[in-house]
Amino acid sequence: DQALAMRESLDTDAAQRDVDACVTHLRGMAGCSGKVATSGYCLGGLLAYLSGVRGSADANVSYYGVGIEGYVREAENLKTPLLLHIGGTDPWTPSPVRRALDAALGPIAGVEAHVYDGIGHAFAREGASADVPAARELANGRTLDFYRRTLGLA
Repeated sequence: DQALAMRESLDTDAAQRDVDACVTHLRGMAGCSGKVATSGYCLGGLLAYLSGVRGSADANVSYYGVGIEGYVREAENLKTPLLLHIGGTDPWTPSPVRRALDAALGPIAGVEAHVYDGIGHAFAREGASADVPAARELANGRTLDFYRRTLGLA
């Protein structure tokens, strides 16, 4: 309850700007190839999406991002590859939300979405009560492949 209350008071726009500041900082660090990607779970999944439509990251991965539908009007600004992992029975992304995301993001080049049938929220949080190891491993493998392709990693 406390976490949800804090989420309600979060300035999402400021949080996204903070993520972008981190991307800028990382890009300038010694040892960085110049390519930086984001990934996030739940609220972090929303911030990863926003990094694609507002920020400067080179690629973005959202694991069961909550609230993306509230920012779907910004999808036309997506300028970098985006990968979405969505639980098919996630109460935070019910069918109407998934349809809205598909309608807005589906036609955009560089967007990939995977719905994991029969799987709920937080399925890729290792050790959590909602963890589904097979789905987590599949999603993480897809993420690694996505980063390899989009960031030019070996």
